[in-house]
Amino acid sequence: RYGQAIQRAGLRKGDVVLGLAVGDEAAPIVSNDHLHSWWRLTRAPGERVRLAVARGEARLSLEVEVLPPHAAVR
Repeated sequence: RYGQAIQRAGLRKGDVVLGLAVGDEAAPIVSNDHLHSWWRLTRAPGERVRLAVARGEARLSLEVEVLPPHAAVR
């Protein structure tokens, strides 16, 4: 179902992905294409990465699973 992986990762409507979480910092993501290219080139399906996320005034670090290309949402 659309959005299930996103919900399992803890992302909510209105969250803003700031970048990849690296320690206490966020390595910026230039665009959605940049993020998807980075995942395809450096990570295998099933691996987990941490995203730096803004939720209102709060800054969060959420772990998400890299999905196979055919499972990506459009």
